[in-house]
Amino acid sequence: MKTFEEAEAFFYKDRFAHDAADIRIVEFTDHSAKCKLDIQDKHLNGMNQVMGGAIFTLADFSFAVASDAKAVSSSCNITYLSATKGKSLFAEAEIKKDGRTTIFAEVKIYDDLGKDIAFVTINGIRVLPKD
Repeated sequence: MKTFEEAEAFFYKDRFAHDAADIRIVEFTDHSAKCKLDIQDKHLNGMNQVMGGAIFTLADFSFAVASDAKAVSSSCNITYLSATKGKSLFAEAEIKKDGRTTIFAEVKIYDDLGKDIAFVTINGIRVLPKD
């Protein structure tokens, strides 16, 4: 993606992340992205905490944006650190290795109160050629 508007238009088509989870792109650069999820009732589990799947979706989507949609996740490891008391979650994804066939990223999830919520590592398989 060359511009923020092009990225938004492309990732708007990710119906689960955009429509069902209401995740939005905050910013992105080459090899990094920041995305936001405003916590709603639909994101909560039976214990009235943000569902792990919502947190994981935020991480996976931010990886997709950081990789410029050139890779899909092949394996992931998520460590949940804490429950949030905030109103929003943020994911900051950074591509650590951008290889010919694989991409590796780290994703930090934190809330609007500055509390670390989860840490994710993602291995991705390149689906589009490297520039």
